[in-house]
Amino acid sequence: MKQTASAVSDYRSYAADAACLTRAGAGTVTGTGAFGVPTVRAEHRPAQCPEPTEAYDALTPRDLDALRACESGKRFSDCLQRVFDERVASVAPPRLEVALGFRDESPPTLAVAPTAAVAGGVALVVILGGLLLSRAVLRPVRALTLAAKGLGEGDLGRRVPASGRDEIAQLGGAFNRMADSLQASEEHQRRLTSDIAHELRTPLANLRGYLEALRDGVLEPTPELLESLHEEALLQQRIVDDLRDLALAEAGALAYHHRDVDLRELLETSHRAHIPQAGAAGLVLNLEAPRPVYARADPDRLRQVVGNLVGNALRATAPGGTVTLALLGDGDRAVLEVRDTGTGIAADDLPRLFDRFWRADASRDRATGGSGLGLSIARQIVADHGGAIEVRSTVGEGTTFAVALPRARDGQPPAGGDAETGPSVSR
Repeated sequence: MKQTASAVSDYRSYAADAACLTRAGAGTVTGTGAFGVPTVRAEHRPAQCPEPTEAYDALTPRDLDALRACESGKRFSDCLQRVFDERVASVAPPRLEVALGFRDESPPTLAVAPTAAVAGGVALVVILGGLLLSRAVLRPVRALTLAAKGLGEGDLGRRVPASGRDEIAQLGGAFNRMADSLQASEEHQRRLTSDIAHELRTPLANLRGYLEALRDGVLEPTPELLESLHEEALLQQRIVDDLRDLALAEAGALAYHHRDVDLRELLETSHRAHIPQAGAAGLVLNLEAPRPVYARADPDRLRQVVGNLVGNALRATAPGGTVTLALLGDGDRAVLEVRDTGTGIAADDLPRLFDRFWRADASRDRATGGSGLGLSIARQIVADHGGAIEVRSTVGEGTTFAVALPRARDGQPPAGGDAETGPSVSR
């Protein structure tokens, strides 16, 4: 009881002493006593504020009743705090209280039914949005899958819608371009097979007819007939060889043996080889190669290209005309030209000139043994050498084929080569 009375006395002393020191304007220092009771002291206590006493007799009956009530309770400190608040209420400022919401308002409760309805609505919206999004994304993917399956089964006409700029649209566009390429390749292969069959059917039918006539005794095996049959067999052999060369060239499997080649010497060799054919056709075959020009190439394949161009020029030129082989140096390019004064080629036919089996005059080429593959092979050989073939033609005036090739790196002949210039040759 004495301890409790001392604590309550400290409360009373705090109330009286704090009020006196505050009224006297003295500087105070606050602290906490042994029972958690606030204490006030002054460094220079004014005379009108004597030291507070802790006499038990200073307690009033009201204080004693409060103490007894605190002793009977379980939370002694809380009771003392309440007694303290009551004793200092007259001199202490009001306590600051912060409340959220309205005073004495009951705490909000969460309604189960509306909350469940809102959650269900949100979940439904999310599910519907996911379904729509997945449908928008998976539909073009499904279309691509079906189109790819059909393409693999041989339906080359299958295409997919490709609108927009997203990745799916770009994939659809790439698929359509691939399908176009496959379809074009298939059509090209079909035309090639048809052309080959057409090229071989007629001569083989002729050979069969003549051989059956010879077997049945209808025709006599004269030297002229045997020579004609031999020429027809040679033509079929040339077609087969040309097809093989073209297939190897387009597959990149055609063998090349590159070395430094004197193009003037190569034209001279081709010129000598075709002089008899030109003389028999009543044509003049000229050579214009004033100086040597070197290129890194396969000489045998280049002679094959030049021989094809010269043979075409001789067949396209009427008796009395001229065919010219020319060699030009154009910077880092060497240019071989084959010019003729023949009938020329129409402008509409120039884009098809290098197509397989295409002929501007099929009847004339058949009569002279042309296979319709020479220009296709020549273009591929020149491309494999890093060059290009260009053609210029005027109907009624003639045609010029120009083969442009990269010159040798140093522009000089190989060791031991002949760099002397030579005159133009004609016949």
